[in-house]
Amino acid sequence: MVRTLSAVRMIAARHPGSPIDVVCRAPADEILRFAPEIRTVIVEHTPHGAMGWGEKRRLIRQMRTAGYGRAYVFSRGFKAALTPFLALIPLRIGYVGEARFGLINRLRWDEKRWPHKAQQLCAVALEPGEAMPATLPPPRLVVADGLAQWRARENLPADGRRILALAPGASFAPRRWPLAHFVALAERAHARGWAVWVIGSPEERPYADAIAAAVPIRDFTPSPLVEAAYQLHAASAFLGNESGLSHIAAAIGTPTLVLYGPTAPDDCGPINPHVIHLEPDLPPGPHRSIAAIGVAQAEAALLRVLGA
Repeated sequence: MVRTLSAVRMIAARHPGSPIDVVCRAPADEILRFAPEIRTVIVEHTPHGAMGWGEKRRLIRQMRTAGYGRAYVFSRGFKAALTPFLALIPLRIGYVGEARFGLINRLRWDEKRWPHKAQQLCAVALEPGEAMPATLPPPRLVVADGLAQWRARENLPADGRRILALAPGASFAPRRWPLAHFVALAERAHARGWAVWVIGSPEERPYADAIAAAVPIRDFTPSPLVEAAYQLHAASAFLGNESGLSHIAAAIGTPTLVLYGPTAPDDCGPINPHVIHLEPDLPPGPHRSIAAIGVAQAEAALLRVLGA
C-alpha cells in the first residue's frame, strides 16, 4: 500500500485539482490518512477470499453517488476490478491480471517489464504513450494530525537523546534478522546513550521482551498502526527488516536502514533517497541468509544513516 503512494503522487501531478479517493482494507487506512494527495480513504470490509456481495453493493452505491471519472486498479485480482465496473466508472485502468477483459478498459500488458514493484504500480498511472520517469516520486506521509496529543499522552521526555526505533518482525521468517543480532545492536545503541524503542504488531511482543532483558526499552509492539506512524516520526533513526514498517518509516522521512535476506532492494525496497539498504554480499535468492549481515556492519550503516 505504501508503494502505491508513488503512483498516487503521479496521478495527482497529472490531474491537478482532481480529488483522489482510495479504497483499501483495514488497517492500511490508518496510514493513508497521512498521505496529503488523498482526499478520502474508503475502507472495504470484505474478508480475504470472500466475494462479500453485501459489502460490494455498499461500495458500488457509494462510488456511483461520487461520480468518479476514472479508477486505477492496482490489484491484479478479478474482484478488485469488478466493483468499479459495476459502479459504472467510465475509465478503468490496470493490468490484465486475472483475465479482466471488459472489467478493465485501459489495459496494461507490460507488468514484467519493470523490475521494481514501485515501477509496476507507477506504470498504471502513466498516460497512454507516456514513458516511465527516470526518477519516481517517492512515497510521502506527512504525520501532523494528532502528533502533539500522542507525544503528550506518551509523556516523551525532551532530553535530546537520539531514539533508535527497532522493528525486528517481518511477515516471513527468512526476512527476519536474528533476534540475537537485534539484542546486540540494542546494547551498542544503549552504550552510546541512545534511547531504544521496539515497534511492531502484538505478535512481536516476544522480540521486545528479549531485547528488554538486555537493555531498557520502550515497548510499542501492541500499538495500533496509526501510533506506529507517530513513533516513527519521533524516532531519530529506524532499523528493520524489509517489511511494511520499513516502507512507512521511509515515507515519513525518518532516516531508515533496511536489512535484506532473500529479497533485494532493487526489487522491493523503499525508493526514498534517505534510505540505506544493507544486504549480504551474495546474489539474492531463497538461500541467501539475512543472518550474514553482522552486528558491526549494521551499526556502521546505522551511523551513516544518522550522518546523512
